[in-house]
Amino acid sequence: MVEFESLHSSLHSLAGVTSAQQWGANMVYKVGGKVFFLVDVPASSIDHLVFKVPKEIFSELTDREGIIQAPYFAKGQWVQVHHSAHFGKAELLGWYQTSYQLVLASHTKKAQGAIEAAGILLFE
Repeated sequence: MVEFESLHSSLHSLAGVTSAQQWGANMVYKVGGKVFFLVDVPASSIDHLVFKVPKEIFSELTDREGIIQAPYFAKGQWVQVHHSAHFGKAELLGWYQTSYQLVLASHTKKAQGAIEAAGILLFE
């Protein structure tokens, strides 16, 4: 299982990422003011993860046990994963990077340039 502090540090290593606790016990991560990742953080461990996925694999993921369409994120292929143990550290890293890229791409080219200029992208 991935620990919250490790995940939090990894998410903040991406260019232009901000975070804030919102909606109760949720830590919300944004790029350019748009949500790309959400973690439900009880005191002891990560309970739920929410992130955006490509259209092509949304159905495949939501067919897996413990993964559903994210409530309140009805549009645009957002999934909620119950208990982060469903993903190993490497797979989780891939998912948050994918979500980040999908949300970053939804910004204008000018905004993308400003976000990317704010830091070094660690992946392509």
